[in-house]
Amino acid sequence: MRKLRRMVCLAVTAAMVCAAWPVGFVYGAEAAESPKYESYTTSMKTVKLKGKIKAMSLSNYGKARDTGYDVLQGAATDGTYNYYAMYSKKTQISKILKLNAKTHKRVKLSRALPIDHGNDITWDPVGKRLLVLHSYVTPWRISFVDRKSLKVTGYLDIKPSQLKKTDFYEEANKATRKEIREIAGYTGITYNKTQKKYVLRISKTGNWLILNQKLEPIAYKKVKQFSELNQGIDSNSKYVFVSESKAGEHNIVAVFDWEGNYLYKVTVPSKYEIECIYHNSHGTYVGFYYSWNKRNWIRTKTVKVKWKKVDGKWVYKKKKIKLPKYSLMHDNYIVKVKVKAVIEN
Repeated sequence: MRKLRRMVCLAVTAAMVCAAWPVGFVYGAEAAESPKYESYTTSMKTVKLKGKIKAMSLSNYGKARDTGYDVLQGAATDGTYNYYAMYSKKTQISKILKLNAKTHKRVKLSRALPIDHGNDITWDPVGKRLLVLHSYVTPWRISFVDRKSLKVTGYLDIKPSQLKKTDFYEEANKATRKEIREIAGYTGITYNKTQKKYVLRISKTGNWLILNQKLEPIAYKKVKQFSELNQGIDSNSKYVFVSESKAGEHNIVAVFDWEGNYLYKVTVPSKYEIECIYHNSHGTYVGFYYSWNKRNWIRTKTVKVKWKKVDGKWVYKKKKIKLPKYSLMHDNYIVKVKVKAVIEN
């Protein structure tokens, strides 16, 4: 007989547009009525779900496609507004897009900011500011961004050379010198006001560096590793939610407690690449990125083709052929899902 282990507001749901559509997951929301019912099997448990899905495209906010800042990266919310890092592959820096959390209407689009990739963002309710993780170029850097002006007001580097054994006050939470040296940067950041702690997810290893409210390192957590690409993270007072992607195949969301104990994972079978996770009183949102080739117009090209042989040699003639012109497009979707999942053994 199956025993009900826990009620967790977390799930995965999917919808299709043409051949592919992003798949989202959620926690902390009530059940939504829907005739659809699906089940995804993970390595440990079966996650049963039912719900409905809504998606919002970020691609045309602030004329993202026209300006080239059209690749979604990190995201966060202060409860009233949502913030998204929109990256440019050409300039290799990002802008921050600010939307109303309830209506999703545009409030402000920042100028290009020196936040590099902007791989993840979290809200600091104490300092009333955004903390933006660079991840690339300056992989150890956290930039502070004013929520009103959307300007960078400062930054903090947490490099391996700055970390000492005295940073980790508990014996069980100490990192070895080798583990500290191997910190190549960070890919995810989240803060929870109940825990009064930050989690910095370390690139490559996926382990955690725990910071206090003053952004001082206090613990190193060795956590379960996965083979996918590290993406954004989120948290509530009980759990830390870690997203990972394997572009073109699937995504996963792994759930841990604050001690770093692995609980379970949900496989998200989507060709869209998960980038970020955040939640507020209006629901839980997952950001996806997808690239595709757009056929813009047909161009004509004159080429030489074989016509006939004269004295054993080919004679060529000119011929006009039509060739399509393609451009790489980037789509970004924010998915909101209202579901209630039962996790059972």
